[in-house]
Amino acid sequence: MTGVLGSGARIGVAMENPGTFTSGLRSGGNTGTAAFFSDTDGYNVTLDESTGEAMLTNDNNTGRVSVTVGSGSGSVTTYYDTLEAAFDKANNAGAEGSVTVTVRIYEDMVVGASIPVEADVTLDLNGHTVMKAEE
Repeated sequence: MTGVLGSGARIGVAMENPGTFTSGLRSGGNTGTAAFFSDTDGYNVTLDESTGEAMLTNDNNTGRVSVTVGSGSGSVTTYYDTLEAAFDKANNAGAEGSVTVTVRIYEDMVVGASIPVEADVTLDLNGHTVMKAEE
């Protein structure tokens, strides 16, 4: 699909497996996901801050990583495709000082290299494991 949507038009999204469904969203002059909605109950359209692309996530956010900045009603949670991208966000947010930052994973993960932790960040494994890939 290409081109400009009419005023107020929105696109419904359904996928067999949740994940990224845009390419070039931010580079096309868009800055958010307001033009999209989920066609399936229990799913949400969110913005992957690391790539600028729109993602469909389910209530369990299976296969994703989240970063929650702040606590209580003032917290903001953003979802990422990779642990590396999540820690980039967490390190930046944690560098601001007295803010609570939590990285939470939703499935066992394998990472290709060491991930620097440069701030006070809580890693919530949520019952899962993180392993380094074999070289």
